[in-house]
Amino acid sequence: MKKITTALLAGLTALSMTSFAQAQDAGKTFNGAYAGAEVGYNSYEFADNFREDAVYYGAFAGYRVQMDNDLVLGLEGRFGDSSATTDLGISGAEFVAGRQLGVDATIGYALGAEKNVLAYALVGYSNQKITGKLAGVEESNNGDGIRFGLGAEYAVTETISLRATGAYADYKGSANDIQLNAGVLYRF
Repeated sequence: MKKITTALLAGLTALSMTSFAQAQDAGKTFNGAYAGAEVGYNSYEFADNFREDAVYYGAFAGYRVQMDNDLVLGLEGRFGDSSATTDLGISGAEFVAGRQLGVDATIGYALGAEKNVLAYALVGYSNQKITGKLAGVEESNNGDGIRFGLGAEYAVTETISLRATGAYADYKGSANDIQLNAGVLYRF
């Protein structure tokens, strides 16, 4: 009987602590882990005078902490691909933009009466795979760069948000990438 009482008290204590933690996070819409998908416009410059407009699609996951003053700090990883391909003007010669991956640090602020709108800025590392093709021979290289941008997110429900992000990535050399994406995310 003593073991049952101890287990019951431990369970009630854990439940009350969970309720207390949830009460502390009440009103902190953008707190915790999340994952989502996005699609959008991609303008990729492979080299000087070789820019291609294309479609970007990808997935992301991250974790954010919303402070009592509604400042929101986060870290987000992303993985995507672009349909950008440019013809180099020589028969069979082209550049193809491939997978993109990276990690961004975000800082934002929860807005609105219900604190369900997040305006944020991001800066991070980006890696792009670029493949050159000539006469049936392919060679791929990875380009490292810095990425920065702005975004806004609207919490439709307690767990679902819609977002829009504009970002610019500058890779070593003359390659760069501009993205305007729309996405949906789920908060855990």
